[in-house]
Amino acid sequence: MTKAKRLRIPIILDVPIAHMRRYHEVMIPEFAKYGLPYTEPNWAHWVQKCEAAYLTADWLSVGSRFVKETLVNRGVRPERILINPYGIDGSHWSKCHEAAQRDANKMIFIFTASVTLRKGIQYLLEAWRIAGIKNAELRIVGGGTLPWEKLAGGSLPTSVTMVGRLNHKQLQDEYTRAHVYVLPSLQEGLARSGLEAMAAGLAMVVTPETGLTDFVEDGKHGWIVKSRDADALAKRLAWCVSHKDSVSAAQQAAFEAAKHFRFSAYGLRCARIAKAVIEGRQPPTI
Repeated sequence: MTKAKRLRIPIILDVPIAHMRRYHEVMIPEFAKYGLPYTEPNWAHWVQKCEAAYLTADWLSVGSRFVKETLVNRGVRPERILINPYGIDGSHWSKCHEAAQRDANKMIFIFTASVTLRKGIQYLLEAWRIAGIKNAELRIVGGGTLPWEKLAGGSLPTSVTMVGRLNHKQLQDEYTRAHVYVLPSLQEGLARSGLEAMAAGLAMVVTPETGLTDFVEDGKHGWIVKSRDADALAKRLAWCVSHKDSVSAAQQAAFEAAKHFRFSAYGLRCARIAKAVIEGRQPPTI
């Protein structure tokens, strides 16, 4: 980047997650809360590297308004930030909605992400315990080595299933049975697994930090809950179980909205941005 700057070559920096200083300021207390060692001991060094890169680049490309807000709040000029949401293979995931076999008597919530504190799994488990939902199951898809006895306040409830890592075909099978995708993440750029879940026809329960609130209208495609608030999340999960018609309507609305989340659309926006930069114009954004 330094050499490109010296040669006056335009620089577009892709920023896939929240401002790096904010990232660590949020995560360090989470690890301390559970008496866990912080997994990134050299974080201060990399924050400095990232902040230097933010300043060096001519434009910063981000996947969501959430990421833009974290950068602007740390002093990056908003006119330098381009919002370009990522794409997904919509045809692959839409098959799940078309082949859905959802149990009308048992609501299945699914968490699909790396099982880490950053993804908010600790608040999801606490919320599930608080909600005490009957005739429902929480399926956790993803890998991780967290101490579950600390996070769950003891052993996991029988209504919680640790599925582990899955390939895309196996995840398709999970989505055909699931009703609600839930991701109470603390930090993201744009959670592509959420876009995939929408394309699969799942109702959404997400936090603003997922970046998905650019696409999830509260009460239409699903529901937006405050992050790090287990009580609010518990109330929403329980509400979903007692409002199945609303969940069904959100499933269909999410499926319809996801028809626009294509790799081709993302690529076209990338091309338009590159063309504008080459021609010396202000690049477009959504």
